[in-house]
Amino acid sequence: MTRAINDGSYIQITVQGEGARAFRRVETTGESLVITDNGQPKLEIRRYQPPNQNPLDKLRGSVLYFHDPTEPVGAEDWDAAN
Repeated sequence: MTRAINDGSYIQITVQGEGARAFRRVETTGESLVITDNGQPKLEIRRYQPPNQNPLDKLRGSVLYFHDPTEPVGAEDWDAAN
């Protein structure tokens, strides 16, 4: 298994036994796995999803209606406008 480090480099680790089975379960089911230490959640293991090619894809379709798009927004709320 390869994992990224904050500086952009990668290291290779080998996981065996129960850890490997848990990782395979995350990989096949898509469910995340929470690692605890003394009953406190410390890490979440989840399936890798590559970033969207276009960040606007996430917003596409979220604006249902925009009335008068060329009108100033909140002009009546400014003291200087009165």
